[in-house]
Amino acid sequence: MQSEIEHKFLVKGDYQSLSTNVTLMAQGYLCSNVERCVRVRLSNDKAWITVKGPTSSDGLERYEFEKEIFGFLHINGVKEYENIHVSY
Repeated sequence: MQSEIEHKFLVKGDYQSLSTNVTLMAQGYLCSNVERCVRVRLSNDKAWITVKGPTSSDGLERYEFEKEIFGFLHINGVKEYENIHVSY
């Protein structure tokens, strides 16, 4: 697992007029507690599963494992699951 360093910023001003791209995402949590967090994110035709470990005592870093997962189909504009597997 790699260590993720948390970066949090407060953005002020007219930042939206400077954006050139919009990506819609949906996410859900399979497990969330102090020891680990398991999240699934969907965006367009891609999906990812992320496992995050506990946050360090200073709150600045945590271990993270993320992989793209496959097996999502579009059926009448709705994503459906089909034999999801993780590629290593």
